[in-house]
Amino acid sequence: MTDDLLGLTCEALILQQFWLKDKLVSEVNMLHFKATCGRCYGIYLNDEDYKWKVVPEEGLPTDLGFDEFRYPLIDLTDRYRLHSQSVISCEQELIFAHNVTFVIMFRNLSKVVLCHEFATEQETIELVAE
Repeated sequence: MTDDLLGLTCEALILQQFWLKDKLVSEVNMLHFKATCGRCYGIYLNDEDYKWKVVPEEGLPTDLGFDEFRYPLIDLTDRYRLHSQSVISCEQELIFAHNVTFVIMFRNLSKVVLCHEFATEQETIELVAE
């Protein structure tokens, strides 16, 4: 549920990408959110119904990779001043035949926009810091 993040205070926001050999396959394989209360969530696109899902996690991931598959982690917390910022809204929007977005807005009015483009079958992330 997208409401799971509402009111939580961000301790960490970690982007997990997917690379095959030296090629970026998915800019947003999963976005990991850790709240100051210790709860962790993963946010990903479910490609069966093309909806962004928020699921509980046991903790933050570690770098994964084997053979030619790599899942590097990028810490976005400090870069976008999200530490100790509360989530004030989470919205999902489907623009028919174009894209589906998931927007997380923080108390400092910074926002994280996850987007799946139907034409390219690619997920992207945009961070707007205020």
